Amino acid sequence: MNYSRSTLTGLALMENEGVDGYLYVGSEDGKLFEVQWSRPPNDCKLEAEPRIEAEPNTVSEPSTVAEPSTVAEPSTVAEPRNAPASSGGGPLGGARIPALVAIAVAVVAVAIIGGLICLWRRRRAGLNRAVLLDEQRPSSIQEGGALDTWGIKPSRVKQLPFRILSECTDKFSEGRRIGERGAFGKVYRGSLDGKEVAIKVMTGELTDIKRRQFVAEVNTLSGLNHANRVQQVGYCVAGDQSILVYPFFTGGSLHGRLCPKAVGGGDAKAPEADQIVENPSPPLALLERLSIAFQVAKGLGYLHDAARPPIIHRDVKSSNILLGEGSGEKLHVVVADFGLAAIGERVLGTGHDHVVLTSHIGGTFGYMSPEYMLRGELSEKNDVYSYGVLVLELLTGKKVVGPAPSGLGWQTLVGWVKPFLRGGVVQSGSMEMPYLILDRCLWDQVAGDSIKKMVMNTFQLAWECVEEEYGSRPAMREIIQRIHNMFLEVGWDGLTVMMVDLENDVDDDAVTATRGLKE
Repeated sequence: MNYSRSTLTGLALMENEGVDGYLYVGSEDGKLFEVQWSRPPNDCKLEAEPRIEAEPNTVSEPSTVAEPSTVAEPSTVAEPRNAPASSGGGPLGGARIPALVAIAVAVVAVAIIGGLICLWRRRRAGLNRAVLLDEQRPSSIQEGGALDTWGIKPSRVKQLPFRILSECTDKFSEGRRIGERGAFGKVYRGSLDGKEVAIKVMTGELTDIKRRQFVAEVNTLSGLNHANRVQQVGYCVAGDQSILVYPFFTGGSLHGRLCPKAVGGGDAKAPEADQIVENPSPPLALLERLSIAFQVAKGLGYLHDAARPPIIHRDVKSSNILLGEGSGEKLHVVVADFGLAAIGERVLGTGHDHVVLTSHIGGTFGYMSPEYMLRGELSEKNDVYSYGVLVLELLTGKKVVGPAPSGLGWQTLVGWVKPFLRGGVVQSGSMEMPYLILDRCLWDQVAGDSIKKMVMNTFQLAWECVEEEYGSRPAMREIIQRIHNMFLEVGWDGLTVMMVDLENDVDDDAVTATRGLKE
């Protein structure tokens, strides 16, 4: 459709709370035409359906932590502007014909858009009805119809009955609570089939953001199979409740081990990682810390290079790293909390190192890369930056963000180590690197020259990971290889052997789980 000067290129609709609305038509020459329209008062009116309240024993408090959003679609409605006044001229009959044509086109457009509004509202109401469950069947959705509308497509995890989860947590009693309430909800400790589990219950209103976060965790985790990512036991959807079930890690989170005062207090942004350790363990040894760095690198490397499609975690931090019961070479860790992976789940389909712009940022300050935090540029290298911060945290034992030396404002861990790793400060008085920034409880373990060299090389690797220019950061596969080579140089072969054994065990478990689902 053309008007006398240019081609019309797009339509946009703005609907008021009342019965009036505005249709905006844009043209290639930058003009914006506004048409006001009205609809009958009873147009598209839908009866509200009663809302099923959650059971009294389930958590319904709103989360106090802001939730990350997924990639926002660009708005199709431009800011309203006054339509340009038409400059008339010529005979009266010649001016009337274009006006009549414009009115007819506007009426047809309004009718079409009105029909689309009706269809959209009815579909939205149908989706709300599908999410609500019969109060007499709170266990979960058996037919799967509503789950299809959510987009849940699990491949290796079971849908668990609400009744079973309620029983194993004493109806979600406070005595079963572990850690603090997080962005998603509260976590309870229970037992299923003789195994300890952590049950994460979403609290508050089932917003679209929370639903997407829930779907991201179910779909992402159920399709992954690696020794260093948390294995999902199952999930449940009951009314407005959504629940995720994971194995319980008795070692707690890495953050809790590095910062003992946080044990029992928890990190409000990582609900499944906040597992209270009743008897605080001794500080992690150097071998254990470097083993953790290696295992986390393996887990992230799997997400970036082996998962199909590749996945960006987006929230790598110490409170999202869970520790098992072992120690020394037997210590097993996993990467947890994939709720923020909703954005990264599909963005790498066009190839590695592809940068995607997002208008909403999700992550943790101090761990987020500059290009992501400041410009919303999302790529694998965001995880690499966060990983580098995590390694610095492991080796220094310092918090990622702390008060600035001046007493004004805050200083990041990356800013604190910068003079030593980039500024050339290698000695201060009688103390030299790496002792200037190494956690004091590790000094006695850096005895020989080979161990000292390995620690310095690890610091250097971490610094490369936090380079401001994302293109200068190494890929996770390169990081894995470099740490592997460092272990071989100092004779820590047992750590690499342990990793192979863990991966074989996970493969066997995956086969067993798949058979169980088929049965």
